[in-house]
Amino acid sequence: ASGKFLGGLAIVENGYEETALLEGVGVANLVERERALFQQANALMPRLPVDDMDVLIVEEMGKNISGTGMDVNITGRWRLPGTPDPVRPHTNRLVVLRLTPQSEGNAVGIGHADVTTQALVDAIDRKASYLNALTSGFVERVAIPMYLPTEREAIAAALKTCGADPAAARVVR
Repeated sequence: ASGKFLGGLAIVENGYEETALLEGVGVANLVERERALFQQANALMPRLPVDDMDVLIVEEMGKNISGTGMDVNITGRWRLPGTPDPVRPHTNRLVVLRLTPQSEGNAVGIGHADVTTQALVDAIDRKASYLNALTSGFVERVAIPMYLPTEREAIAAALKTCGADPAAARVVR
């Protein structure tokens, strides 16, 4: 309304954080175009190969992967108070095995997991993780899940508690 805003530059990224589209958008159709470009960006986002899993095994989480350690849009675990998780994808148990070295101990997002390993817990810099959680306001995201001595034991615990016969469980790693 002030006449000081002529438009914007829309940038849509693909699943590899590469620019997929640059588009100048005028002020007259900004809102409508933003909605359409959001749909296009959503279609380019990576996805798991199935929507329903008994166990999802995440080999590494970290701040260099996502601000929440794991991309919550891919795992389907938002864990935002007052906001339901999406219906799809759905997993009964989420296991995280390791924290990336690039995270320097910041394990924000470990609260999305159901099971993890002793090695990951030992790698946590609680001061950095808690400061990140306090800054964001999402303290649930640094809650430490059940942890077991080895990766094998962590996966076994998830399989035992996933609600399916472990021999027939749908597992994505």
